[in-house]
Amino acid sequence: MRNNTVRLILSTGEFLEYGFAESDFYTEGCDSAIDYTLYDGNYEEKDGGQMDYNSKKTHYKNLLDAIPDIIMFALSIGRENIPQYYII
Repeated sequence: MRNNTVRLILSTGEFLEYGFAESDFYTEGCDSAIDYTLYDGNYEEKDGGQMDYNSKKTHYKNLLDAIPDIIMFALSIGRENIPQYYII
């Protein structure tokens, strides 16, 4: 991950790092993206990728605004199942 990255410790024991992407490759209907990497409790990479989004609909002013959405996306869960987290 590059600078301007948010790092979270999830209550599941996992770590999540993410930041705004610089890519020009987005899915249809999206104009922006967030790169993320999900790590297990031993800080070994479990998953990673890119969450594309439409900036006119999400209105992320900064990376902290995206926390619930990126957690749901990275863990493939619903809003009601978002684990507690700490920003590090």
